[in-house]
Amino acid sequence: MANRDFRLDTLRGIFLAIMMTDHLGTRMAEFTYQPLGFVSAAAAFVMLSGYMNAYTSPAINPGPPALLRQAWKRAARVYRYHFVLLLALLALAMVMTSYLHRPTPLYPDHGGALAMLLYGALLLHQPSYMDILPMYFLFLLLSPPLLAALHRGHDRIVIGASIACWLLGQYFDPQEWLEQRLGTGVSTGSFNLLSWQLLWVSGIYAGFLHKVRRQTAFFRHPACLAIAVVLAAGFFLARHQLLPVSNALLAYVEKEDLRILRVANIASQAVLFCWLIRLVPASRGLPWFSLLGRYSLPVFSFHILLVYLLEPLSWRVAYWSGYSVNFLYTAAVLATLTLPALFYRAYERALTAGGARTWAGRMRAMALAGRHPFSGGKPVRALDAK
Repeated sequence: MANRDFRLDTLRGIFLAIMMTDHLGTRMAEFTYQPLGFVSAAAAFVMLSGYMNAYTSPAINPGPPALLRQAWKRAARVYRYHFVLLLALLALAMVMTSYLHRPTPLYPDHGGALAMLLYGALLLHQPSYMDILPMYFLFLLLSPPLLAALHRGHDRIVIGASIACWLLGQYFDPQEWLEQRLGTGVSTGSFNLLSWQLLWVSGIYAGFLHKVRRQTAFFRHPACLAIAVVLAAGFFLARHQLLPVSNALLAYVEKEDLRILRVANIASQAVLFCWLIRLVPASRGLPWFSLLGRYSLPVFSFHILLVYLLEPLSWRVAYWSGYSVNFLYTAAVLATLTLPALFYRAYERALTAGGARTWAGRMRAMALAGRHPFSGGKPVRALDAK
């Protein structure tokens, strides 16, 4: 706890709240969707997750087996959340057929519920908002060879290979190719993995430098700051149409393939972030956002289910109500993100108090957490004994 960086938890919580607002689809999304430039909360979340993955990995000669075990443990946890979400959305669709028709349909074109479950389990069909977890799962499996290479000093190979994959992604989308070959109407996600791995690898590298080599002086040269300020300001003005930009140029800020100008915008904001974060001690953070960020996986999964569940109400609020009602509705929905964070915190404490982490122990811990989700800092078992 003493070594925890509450600044990063706070940032992850902020990104989660922004994604919730964007996906909810109320008028508040006008203020939260890419407000500082052509940088989405999803991109920042992926990069920060890569950083945290490397920073929490073993620092001293971990060896490939240890890295593989840790990566598989984390990836398996992400996959469990993904699969449970698929089951929950399938149950929701069976109750209300209106949930079937999304920007990305819940079911593939050829096949119903069983096809959706099968292709979804194989990560070959990802309904709306469901493409972050599969991407996270695959990137976690990619991390052990990257970290092993970095521990051996092959920094240039890792960074060079990542840039080469990103360049390939500017001309080729492996998911589109796979969808065409399958011919079943499945959707393998809107993010080109060849391109988006650049964000994950950049985060991995920054986390490795910080954890293993104790390097924290990123982009300290004043020239880096000056360039970043100019670029960030220019992208901000262009994003809000305060600077005349041609449509041809805007094509280079495209999100799905992570085009070159979007990468430049992300890089400029990353430099500014590295300068600004030094002004805040690691022990400081915004408590509510920090709580969400610490339990980001259950909170993120809960937000997807909530977006689907509330969609019939959300679009009516957005269409028929003014900004004040939209604000109150969005704030109320955001407040519910506290629930999975509190529940998982209580679950963790019950699990720790229970000793061995067997399936029976996990079920008991879930039951205890359900009875005492607001236990705060008190041991959950002590509460249950009362």
